[in-house]
Amino acid sequence: MTMTLCLLTLKKQRPSSRYVLWSRIDQKSCFKAILTANLQPIVIEQLDNQGYLQTNTTEFEKQIQQLNPTDICCVISTTSCFAPRAIDNIQQLSQLCEKYSIPHVINNAYGLQSTKIIHEIEQAKRSNGRIDYIVQSTDKNFLVPVGGSIVLTYENDLFDRLSQAYPGRASSTPTIDMFITLLSMGKTGLASLVQKGKVLFQKFYDTLSNWCRENDEMILSSKQLSPISIAISLRHLSNEHLTELGSMLFTRRVSGARVVQLGKKQKIESFEFENYGAHSTNIQCSYLTVAAAIGIEETDIDVFMKKFDSIYQKLRHSHNSD
Repeated sequence: MTMTLCLLTLKKQRPSSRYVLWSRIDQKSCFKAILTANLQPIVIEQLDNQGYLQTNTTEFEKQIQQLNPTDICCVISTTSCFAPRAIDNIQQLSQLCEKYSIPHVINNAYGLQSTKIIHEIEQAKRSNGRIDYIVQSTDKNFLVPVGGSIVLTYENDLFDRLSQAYPGRASSTPTIDMFITLLSMGKTGLASLVQKGKVLFQKFYDTLSNWCRENDEMILSSKQLSPISIAISLRHLSNEHLTELGSMLFTRRVSGARVVQLGKKQKIESFEFENYGAHSTNIQCSYLTVAAAIGIEETDIDVFMKKFDSIYQKLRHSHNSD
C-alpha cells in the first residue's frame, strides 16, 4: 500500500504519465502496486553475469528513449532481494533518472539492515543521481510484526506531497510495535544486530562455498552485490526431488529457505512471467536461496547446514540409484 501511495503521489505530479519502468523481481506486491495505481509496467529483464543477475541499465535507457520521458511516471529499482538477483545498480539508474527528469522510487524492503545497501543509496545521491522515495518494511528490518513501512526522501517538498496524499486514519499498532522495539534495543542494540548480521553472512557464505566445492554445486550470487541472501545450484536433483527438498526443509522447521525450479510460469493479470521466482527468463539451473537476515544466530547456520545436507544427500543418492 505504501508503494501504491508513492506512485499515486508521483502520478498526480505527472498527470500525462502512464508507464513505470520496473527492474524485474519476482515478488508480487510491488508489481501489483503498479497495477493498482492504474499504471502500465514495462518489465526490464535482468542480465546473467556468470550465474548472478544484474541490472540491465542499457535496456532502461533504450526504453526511456523509445517512450516519451513525460509519459513515464517513474523508475522502480530494488535493492534488497533474493539471490542470485543482485541489488540494482542504484547509481546508474539514479543518474539516468536525473538525465531524463524521471522520478525514481527505490524498493528497499530489507535494505535498512544492510550497511552495504545504505552506502549504495547514499553514493547514488552524492553523485547527483535522482532519488524521490525510498520504501522499506519495518518487519523486515526491525524484528516487529508485519504491517508497517517507512518512507524516506531527501526533499521536504516530496515528503509534504506524500503526507497530503495519505488518506488519514489507520491502526497505530505498527507504530507502537516499532516504538517499543526501538526502546528495548536502543541504538547500540540495533547497531550490534546489524554488525552481527554482517559477520554471520560471511560465515554462511563461506560455509556454503565449501559445501558447494564438496558436492559439485555452485554459488550463484555475489556477496558484494547480494549482501543479505545467498543462492546455490541444485544441478544434481531431479524436479521431483526439488519439490521434496522444499517440503522436507519446511517440515523440519526450516523457514525462509526457498527452492526455485526452472520452468514455472506465473500470470499476474495480463502479464506472464517465465521461470517465475528466479527473477529471469534466462536462468540456467534450479537453485536454493537462503538469507542471513537481521536477528540470525550462529546456531541457526549450523542447524540449517546439518538438516539441509542430510536431506540433499538422501535425495541425491536416491536420484543416482534410480
